Amino acid sequence: DWFVDLSIEVSEGGQVLQWIRYIHECLLRFALPQVPERHLRQHMRGKYFWCDQVSQLTESAGFQSEPLQLEREDGIVYINCYTMDKLMTYQMHLGVFRRHGPSDLFPEKTAVLLSNMKKMSQMFMACQGDPCRNMEPQEGTAQFKLRVLLDIADAMLLHFPHELIDLAIFNFKFLRLLGLLYLVHNISSVPCAHRMWTPNLRLGAIATYMLNVLIYQAGEREEELTLVKSSA
Repeated sequence: DWFVDLSIEVSEGGQVLQWIRYIHECLLRFALPQVPERHLRQHMRGKYFWCDQVSQLTESAGFQSEPLQLEREDGIVYINCYTMDKLMTYQMHLGVFRRHGPSDLFPEKTAVLLSNMKKMSQMFMACQGDPCRNMEPQEGTAQFKLRVLLDIADAMLLHFPHELIDLAIFNFKFLRLLGLLYLVHNISSVPCAHRMWTPNLRLGAIATYMLNVLIYQAGEREEELTLVKSSA
């Protein structure tokens, strides 16, 4: 069988759109109208449904779904709801927007980390726009994608319920990054012997994790899930 990806892109001038977590079930019901609500809810609690939280904001999240185990004949094999707010931070090389770790807080590396964070904050600030410099705000679109059988593609996604979209802005990422920058700056001034104290090590690990989730999806390893609970 041949499959094709179909996508609807929703935009709002000067705004960054985000999916709202509580409408995930509504989106699934829109994509899979033949499936009973009880089965949809079971699917959302199962291993074929992944919630993609945005920067630890519990109410803003997309998702991925593989509804193959649901008994249907609609030809949909994959659903992905995501946003384009990370487009400005994609890099093919290990640069400013690479993943950082607690070891970046070692005394000999702190200066580089601070420099990277300052450049990141400049980018997030620029994304908010600046009327004085004729800089328009960076828009971020919301994407709703289905992978379906090629034979039925022309009958899919002929309409979309726009009330399922929420608004967000880059201001949150900028302000959180400023807070982390202030924290790392203070850590860099702490004597090396004090940095080895357990509370300081924990603080550094949580800080670098919170920095990463401004750009990347949160990890699912046990140690990262522990940090999620500690820093959410």
